[in-house]
Amino acid sequence: MKNPNNKMWFRNFCLAMCCSLFSVLYIQAETVPEIGESFPEGAPIIYTIRTIDDSKGTVAVAAQYSNSVVGDIVIPGTVEYKNMQFTVTDISSFSNCKNMTSITIPDTVTYIGPSAFINCAMLESIVIPNHVSAILTRTFYNCGSLKNVRLPEGAACIEVEAFRKCVSLKNIVIPDHLTILEESAFAECTGLTQIALGKNVLTIGNNAFFGCKSLNSIIIPDSVNFIEKEAFRNCKNLKTAVLGSGLITIGENAFNSTGLTGIVIPDNVISIGEMAFFGCSDLSDVVFGKGLTAIDYAVFGDSGLTSITIPDNITEIGEEAFSSCTGLNQVTLGRGLTSIQSRAFYGCAGLKEITIPSSVTSMGSMVFRFCSDLNRVVYQGNVPNVEGDTLYSNTPETLTSYYPKGNTTWENAVVDGMWQYRKAVSSEPSPEPEKDIDYVIIQNDILNISFRGTLQESTDMKVWKTLDAVSPYTVKMIGTQKFYRTLNDVSGDANSH
Repeated sequence: MKNPNNKMWFRNFCLAMCCSLFSVLYIQAETVPEIGESFPEGAPIIYTIRTIDDSKGTVAVAAQYSNSVVGDIVIPGTVEYKNMQFTVTDISSFSNCKNMTSITIPDTVTYIGPSAFINCAMLESIVIPNHVSAILTRTFYNCGSLKNVRLPEGAACIEVEAFRKCVSLKNIVIPDHLTILEESAFAECTGLTQIALGKNVLTIGNNAFFGCKSLNSIIIPDSVNFIEKEAFRNCKNLKTAVLGSGLITIGENAFNSTGLTGIVIPDNVISIGEMAFFGCSDLSDVVFGKGLTAIDYAVFGDSGLTSITIPDNITEIGEEAFSSCTGLNQVTLGRGLTSIQSRAFYGCAGLKEITIPSSVTSMGSMVFRFCSDLNRVVYQGNVPNVEGDTLYSNTPETLTSYYPKGNTTWENAVVDGMWQYRKAVSSEPSPEPEKDIDYVIIQNDILNISFRGTLQESTDMKVWKTLDAVSPYTVKMIGTQKFYRTLNDVSGDANSH
């Protein structure tokens, strides 16, 4: 006969074992971390698991409660959780941590997210680890107290508005590995006084340094191909910009309303965008490179230019190119020029005379409007095709056009001694020739030589070397004494300077 107590004992034993097994399984599941899990719970700064590999993994760190992140913050390189070690590789976000004054980021970090430190008003300094490959969009936007930043050597790009409105930032060193400064990267950093660009930067993006009012000089390395639109606009105290030999394009409004006093356009530049130097009231001198063929709309409008020499490679002066340059009193036009477009010299009140080379075939309307002191225009070739009859509107009634004697195109165009509502006569003696050789110092170490005839160079004024040069000729002074002279192409006479 079977003992019923045995059945009861067996049932209780099984129940106990099941409960124990459940308990063991439950505890084991609870101790295994999962991807996406965050810890410690309720803390101001939390870590979120990104990857798990056996007994280790990686985490991203972020501020959970921005108001509770105060003072100097130190992020460890590793953290432990549930008996596993995690390496800190990502910075997710410390945005709006307005009471954080500094943050130490470990070298283990390779990624800092977009807007990671946006609006951290009290953040003063940061060292970004060298393994971070890019400073992403708006990472440090509006960090008004940020004074010191060390950029990573491995960074290839600074993205849109990464440091915009960091008004306390004084200087920045762009590492050699970096190739692109994107749109508004340092815009409105009004305290920025010094920028050292790395030797591999290719592009300076739109508005990159817009409104950096304390910036006083910039050296563009030879690696840079493109300065995009408004890159340095409203840099009011930017007095000097040395443009590298690799530059191809200067974008629209690139240096609009800066404090530049002179500029040398490199030979590789083929395009200068509209209003690139507009409103540069201190800009008195410009040297054009050999690659430029046109001066676009209002490029030098409302600037402080006093004299300009247009080289032979430029074929077109665009609309309002030199408009409202009230101090402009001397203009020399190159022999390759074919077109002067509407209002090109509009409002150039200081211009008294100008010679139009024989190569010019067309002129737009109101080219000389409001040139209130203009009294003589000498045409060396055929009468140009002029748009409308307002070429000389609002100029002195005494203005006279002079044209070559016996030129039938002029004789057919002039009616009763008048052309374009101003007096026109032939056989005017040629204007007094300019100096055979002269120079202007554009910057501290750059000389612009204008000349007639053949230019020669010497170091001792005994042996002269003939240069394959066209006027104006740019010389970089490097401490070596040099002399220049010209040979008159007709007589062979030498004139030294």
